[in-house]
Amino acid sequence: MTTGEGSISRLSLARTAAMLIDEGHVPGEPGIRLPLDGPYGDRIFVSGDGRPVKRLAFPVTIEGAPLFWERPYEPAGSSTPQWATTG
Repeated sequence: MTTGEGSISRLSLARTAAMLIDEGHVPGEPGIRLPLDGPYGDRIFVSGDGRPVKRLAFPVTIEGAPLFWERPYEPAGSSTPQWATTG
């Protein structure tokens, strides 16, 4: 039903990841195999060890709103977790 009103959802990233891992496979659909083989974005970034790398292309596009990576590469576990504040 379309109401023209927005909505707010609060989701746990860890719980969502656990659900996808536990129940995320759709029968008849190919599973995700690593390493991933594209499609890649056009830009070249610098990895944590200085190598040039490409990132996977965004899976969606939004007309008039280019998507981009706001932060450079960071090794897993190197960022301090913190809650985002609003308003």
